[in-house]
Amino acid sequence: MFKMHKKRGEEMNIPSILSYEGRTSQTGLAVIKRFPDADIDSYTAFARIGDLLVEDCKPLATPVWNSHKGEIRDTNVWEHLLERRCRLVDIWPGCIQFWFITRRSDPSKIKRICCVKVAKQQCSHFLKQFKAALKPCESTVAALKTFIEDPMQDAALIAPDQIQDDGMYSILEKKTANPNNFTTFALLVPRSRKSSSEEIENTHFTAVSMPAFQSTLSDVQKDFFEKLLETDNLDDVPRLLFVFNRLNEAASVGLLFQGPILDEGDLLTAEMIDEKEIRVVEKAGNTPKQYTTELDQFLLKDFGPLQQGGDFIKHRGDNAWLFACPKLGIYTHGYDEATIEPAFRYYINKIFKLLNRGLKCSAEQRAFFEKHEEAWKQRDADFIEFALVC
Repeated sequence: MFKMHKKRGEEMNIPSILSYEGRTSQTGLAVIKRFPDADIDSYTAFARIGDLLVEDCKPLATPVWNSHKGEIRDTNVWEHLLERRCRLVDIWPGCIQFWFITRRSDPSKIKRICCVKVAKQQCSHFLKQFKAALKPCESTVAALKTFIEDPMQDAALIAPDQIQDDGMYSILEKKTANPNNFTTFALLVPRSRKSSSEEIENTHFTAVSMPAFQSTLSDVQKDFFEKLLETDNLDDVPRLLFVFNRLNEAASVGLLFQGPILDEGDLLTAEMIDEKEIRVVEKAGNTPKQYTTELDQFLLKDFGPLQQGGDFIKHRGDNAWLFACPKLGIYTHGYDEATIEPAFRYYINKIFKLLNRGLKCSAEQRAFFEKHEEAWKQRDADFIEFALVC
């Protein structure tokens, strides 16, 4: 049975994992770094994820968000989670880099470049130097195959270590990605598969579907958040990791929280449950690691502007947004600014109300609250001013 990372130095049993395009793809490299002893098999299309989950597949790794642009919509992961096809058993950030290889000795002769389609955005700064046509491919594995088989392709952007400088091709550059380029990966298992990681202390995921946020929340939405945030310690506040538009339900949004176990009966009244305006997917997954803590350390090490760029940070990608309040340990991802921002502002505003009532927190977090307290009391959620990081 599948076992996750265990705490207190317990031995880990690493499963066999399905990775998009196998071990040499960007996802495969991220999985190897996360699970160095895992056996890695391949699936070749994001559209297959739903079928694989129904077939009770082994743990499956996929990207779920990229800071510039990713194949996220193709994966449909959040719909699978909300429709109870799978559980989330790990989520982690990974640095994304591309190597640039060529068969031309003169870089000025590079006129055709094959690359995974999202590299157009993820490597846009590097690509500006070439007046070249891009041939989009479905993966870095496919880009390398196309480059090798088609002598008309002058160069390719590939994942690190997919090929070595062997005299036929040269590695022109090993760092071609734009600044602040990272991907969040997820490990999924079919909902029917029980993970032995539930036997150890860890944090839990809860997925929620509700009507899209308007300028003001409905009474039902307000009541939900009141119950969600009933705690006396900031460390116990469920972290809002993702806010996204539902693909299968118009005018609805999905939210992903990580923290303590949340029961539907504790968040919704019997009447609210019957009306189904808000639906809670309990036990949507679990992991020993708090994603926001890991992300905070990851950004501090490799992407300082996203962690130290301001008290409130808004990162803009092509179809990706990250809203952050690092001092409070809040990082909220999504794909549409207008969908995420009202949820993030409301969420921060609720936390400030709790801090004003004496919510337990660190001395640094209390000083942060006091720094913004007057502006918050005057302007409510509108007090937040974002530093924009691209």
